Amino acid sequence: MMVQTTNISVFRSEYRFLVASTVLRTIFIFLITTTLFGWWELGRSVTLNPLETAKAFDAPLLRGPGSNPPLPALMRIVGSRNAKFGEVETYADEHVRRQLKVADPVEVARPQDGIMYE
Repeated sequence: MMVQTTNISVFRSEYRFLVASTVLRTIFIFLITTTLFGWWELGRSVTLNPLETAKAFDAPLLRGPGSNPPLPALMRIVGSRNAKFGEVETYADEHVRRQLKVADPVEVARPQDGIMYE
């Protein structure tokens, strides 16, 4: 005599999780979209390119002629500059401030283990 057995997957959908995640997703999409409202009033075409974003936040490495150059002009201005990521020390009020930055390779040191950076 032979006995045949099969595995049957049985599951139950929890629709409350589906509803909760859909509501949260809708809220977050709305919140993120509102931060982009008015982008067409900036006066020129913009992107989220890291160079443009850094220029918008006045990164010292990107300082140069003009505060609002289009991306191709910005690439020509800073494209040949060397940059390095690492520890940069600044001095203020007899206090050494260590930060991790992208800066001129002359100013940058290798990050150290166990150091808390600001």
